[in-house]
Amino acid sequence: MSGLTVGSTKRVFSLNLLFIHTDKGEAEKLESQVEEARSLLSDYNSRLAHELDERKRVARMLRDFIHAQKEALTESESRLEVRVMLSGSCVLRYVFNPYLCC
Repeated sequence: MSGLTVGSTKRVFSLNLLFIHTDKGEAEKLESQVEEARSLLSDYNSRLAHELDERKRVARMLRDFIHAQKEALTESESRLEVRVMLSGSCVLRYVFNPYLCC
């Protein structure tokens, strides 16, 4: 089964199907449809590549944000001074919610 190839592109359709269209008008119509399909696929592939690049960019941003948040948390935890108070529950409230501390 042989097919039509253009440059380095892959097979578009079987040459056997081409012989069904003996009329020049039908062949030109088929050529037009194939070109339209190629154009649509090319546009779709371009949009898909752009979306993939955008998703990669957003993923990098999220990784950087998570890393920065982890660093900020580590720094905040290292600076946190828990004041020892008479009530142990007050210390726990301070650790988890400083606004509820006595």
